Amino acid sequence: GIMSMRLRELIRAVRACKTQAEERDAIAKECAAIRTAFKDEDNPYRHRNVAKLLFIHMLGYPTHFGQMECLKLIASPRFPEKRIGYLGLMLLLDEDTEVLMLVTNSLKNDLGHANQFVIGQALCAIGDIGSVDICRDLAGEVEKLLSSPNAYVRKKSVLCLLRITRKCPDMIENYIDRISSLLSDRNHGVLIGTLSLLIELAETEPSLIPSFRSLSQQLLKMLKNLVLSGYAPEHDVCGITDPFLQVKILRALRMLAKGDKEVSDSISDILAQVATNTESAKNAGNAILYECVLTIVGIEADSGLRVLAVNILGRFLLNRDNNIRYVGLNTLALVASGDIKAIQRHRGTVVECLKDPDISIRRRALDLVYLLVNESNVRPLIKELLVYLSNSDVEFKEDLTSKICSVVTKHASSKLFQTDTIIKVLTEAGEYVNDQVTALLPVLISSDSILQSFAAHSLFRALEKDNSKSKLTCIAAWTCGEYGELLSSSCRIDETDTVLEAVPSDRVISTLVQTLDSSLQTVTVKQYILTALVKLYSRYAPMRMTIRSALEKHSSSIFVELQQRAVEYSLLAQMEPSLVKELMDHMPTPDDEAVTNNEVQTPSTSRQTTGRPAAAPAPSAVDDLLDLLGDLPANPNGNQAPPPAAANSQQSLVDLMGDIFGPPPTEAPAQPSLSMSDAPLPGLQPQQDLLGGLMTGGGGGGGG
Repeated sequence: GIMSMRLRELIRAVRACKTQAEERDAIAKECAAIRTAFKDEDNPYRHRNVAKLLFIHMLGYPTHFGQMECLKLIASPRFPEKRIGYLGLMLLLDEDTEVLMLVTNSLKNDLGHANQFVIGQALCAIGDIGSVDICRDLAGEVEKLLSSPNAYVRKKSVLCLLRITRKCPDMIENYIDRISSLLSDRNHGVLIGTLSLLIELAETEPSLIPSFRSLSQQLLKMLKNLVLSGYAPEHDVCGITDPFLQVKILRALRMLAKGDKEVSDSISDILAQVATNTESAKNAGNAILYECVLTIVGIEADSGLRVLAVNILGRFLLNRDNNIRYVGLNTLALVASGDIKAIQRHRGTVVECLKDPDISIRRRALDLVYLLVNESNVRPLIKELLVYLSNSDVEFKEDLTSKICSVVTKHASSKLFQTDTIIKVLTEAGEYVNDQVTALLPVLISSDSILQSFAAHSLFRALEKDNSKSKLTCIAAWTCGEYGELLSSSCRIDETDTVLEAVPSDRVISTLVQTLDSSLQTVTVKQYILTALVKLYSRYAPMRMTIRSALEKHSSSIFVELQQRAVEYSLLAQMEPSLVKELMDHMPTPDDEAVTNNEVQTPSTSRQTTGRPAAAPAPSAVDDLLDLLGDLPANPNGNQAPPPAAANSQQSLVDLMGDIFGPPPTEAPAQPSLSMSDAPLPGLQPQQDLLGGLMTGGGGGGGG
């Protein structure tokens, strides 16, 4: 009947279900049948029903009602029933289930059973879900089994001790002395289990490591026998004798030799032997080589051995298997601090990994390339990274751009090369460059006129070619505004023996105006360009009318920031030429200390509203300006400005000039006391209220 449906029939029935609801019905029906069957004490199909419950459990349905049945099966004398019972115990219960306490007695009985497989089942159960109480109660029985004549039982009991030492760390002392005798066992399974126990104890209680060091000679002998032994069919994996045991021995030796020169020296020869004799064509060999490398790196090895380890990792990078290449790159990055010279020999291979289709390998290779850069190889590596930047994935670019720039400023001695690299990065990936990078450029070129000329020429040409990258456009506009007069003469670079042709002023202004008028540009970009135009006003005399008409065109912009700037700049342009020249002069050079301390403000912080890379002036710069202006000049109409209160005039002037020297006031523009003109200038009607103070010198605006 349905009560005894076979497991495979249930699996078929579930697979035949078309919908989730249908599957739920089938499972619910079967669970009901199993529950009914469990009530019948003499049911011959109890183990079959528990097996079906295990399948139902794997599908994610509740099966807790079967827990007691597992205990009944374990108590059964028949092995097939015991086996299902133990499997159910390990899957349906965990160590916190209270029912588990009831199984302690069955486990104790089974540990003394005549059949090795029954003992094995009990040891597996303890090793898998043994609670603290079970481990404590049965530790004595498990320890007795370590001396069993049967290797299968010895192996399982050693692994069971692993669980006991994890659950009851206070019992570790009882097993320390057993390890030496277990290591002389001839069975490889027992040896692997014992080494796992040794490694676990050393990790849990590092204070035990000195007492374990005497075992290193025993381990050495074992490893030598494995390396030098001929073909052993029962332990052979791809022509290598028991790679699993070799890996465990290497790991144990690494723990014992760490920080101990004597043990490290004693195992150096065998490590060199393993490193040179292991066949790397198969995965098993690579596993041993990898463990060998980790051991060489982890102990007090001499430099020759470390170079050998790095060369093995270099060979890993040439492997066709992605996993092995990944492991090689990862480990090289870990050892880079101590063995950078040895790794440099594999630089070409590492750079090749940047072209790998697998993103995780590219990422690891990139991290390693940064570590490899030094003064002598910075140029070729930066060249490779720039090529990589042009082909890299979008999510990589931001990290890549900042790393290229930090590497070049750290390792390249030539400021020209630094400037050129940053400009190339901006040109290639302008949208992904962070503000730290854009802030670097003005600082780099601030003290050298050749660099200023080179930057102005390069960035202007980049802007002409492509004005779609807002950060590139901003920095290009800033540089043209600051050093635009240098474009009028050609720029000769001796270092690269190139000459950049002069650019006529009308071409510079028309490019800037064209970008300013583009509807695709952001407000931030337009703010930069307006400031650049007003700066060039005093330097490009023939272009003044073009600049003024561009400013006036934006005096009625719908963006208040642009409108305010354009209006203020238009008024500035009408002031006395000598005064305009002073106001539009170059930014002061940042002091070296601020630069070296990386305190250079990034464009985003120097002025939040516009992102302009202009450092706010020191108070003295404003004071000098006020001294320079003395009594404010007559206005264009010849009407003398009324003499204002000194403090008020100073504040007004600072407010008016705030745009050039630093952040402007956040509220409405201040009320300047100078009357520019009694009649408002044409085209300024929309700002009548906003700039009432500017126009008439009267009230309005929040001055100070």
